[in-house]
Amino acid sequence: MNMKEMINKFKLSPLQFLFLIAGIVWLIVIAGTVYNLPDIPKTARDEIRNVITKDTTKVADLEFNKGKVIPGVQISAVLAPNEKLLAMGEASFKSTCASCHGEKGFGDGAGGAMLNPKPRNFHEKTGWKNGREMFSMFKTLQEGIAGSGMNAFEFLPVEELFAIIYYIRSFTNDFPPVTEEEVKKIDDTYDITRDKKGGASIPVAVAENKIIKEHNKNIDDVLSKIEKSGNAALTIFEKITSDKRKAIQTLSVNKEWQNNLQNFSKIITSNVNINGFKASASRLTSGQLSELQSFLKNMII
Repeated sequence: MNMKEMINKFKLSPLQFLFLIAGIVWLIVIAGTVYNLPDIPKTARDEIRNVITKDTTKVADLEFNKGKVIPGVQISAVLAPNEKLLAMGEASFKSTCASCHGEKGFGDGAGGAMLNPKPRNFHEKTGWKNGREMFSMFKTLQEGIAGSGMNAFEFLPVEELFAIIYYIRSFTNDFPPVTEEEVKKIDDTYDITRDKKGGASIPVAVAENKIIKEHNKNIDDVLSKIEKSGNAALTIFEKITSDKRKAIQTLSVNKEWQNNLQNFSKIITSNVNINGFKASASRLTSGQLSELQSFLKNMII
């Protein structure tokens, strides 16, 4: 069958026929390229497997303890990082910090997913509550940060606290330098050169479960308060939610919506069903949106 007969048989215009031929040629080229792709060498496969194994190695969790003597340190021993401190810091970071702050310190750990505010991203220079200097970071580990998920770790040996800080500082090279005067300031404030009785500690896994249980209890409390409110906006909330608990959780993660109607609308209409809201949320009038936002703002504090 020649070209003219093919065009007549399939009732194609000359232009459509040219497009058909071009498409067939293109498919042949792609098929040939895929066929000739090299296989992944065994050495590369082994390397990938080693990386996965290394990154998913489990580390020992903290143990329960009712308090123990915390040994002091010599100032000269913690003035600068060394191989021993960095190795100790890495092990401690993975067992006490990575669950919330992430393996590489980006603040993306599973244990911190529901925390508000979110765990610190150590790669960012801004937004540090106490600062990025050695004294400030030691203060954070020693005292924790009120109103956040950052607990105090004063029960750890002083050398281990310095080790964690030096390991965190190894993530980037722009931390402020450590001076002897600053370490002496830490000693003046926390008496790090003297042995002292430490506080109690619990395993990270137990702490995570406590956080999750508390978070779920808060959601249940908010849901109960909403359902008992008798507010007219409750009807709107019930009509546009597919899962009330998920909806409350979505709104509890980031509360910027409370003072911005546009943000509120975006949150309840994005990822519908997954976020606990129905697609019908996008059909609310501006008046209904405003009424619902005001209602939920008073419920989710």
